[in-house]
Formats: sequence, structure tokens, C-alpha cells
Amino acid sequence: MENKMFFKKMIVFVFGFIILGVIVSVLNPSMYFKQEVVKYPIKAEVIKMNNSTNAP
Repeated sequence: MENKMFFKKMIVFVFGFIILGVIVSVLNPSMYFKQEVVKYPIKAEVIKMNNSTNAP
């Protein structure tokens, strides 16, 4: 039982963290990008891929 509760809490935490990051990136993309590139190079690659696919 305790493992299930812990798992649920982790899922909620991870989703909350992702949603928070999305909100921050939408509100202030340049600040978010500068900060997150240093912490998460993988996320930077995803952003680069998204930008290249969205480019006309």
C-alpha cells in the first residue's frame, strides 16, 4: 500500500514539475531557455528540434 501511495505522489510531483516548467516557458521563454539549457541539455535539444520543425 505504501509503495502505491509513494508512486502516486511521485507521478503527481513529476506532472506538477512539467506543468510548472511549461507555464514558466510560456510566460517567459527567454529566461526559461537560458536557465534550463544549463541544467537540461536534453531538453535544449528537444526545443531545438521543435524550433527547426516549426520553422517555415
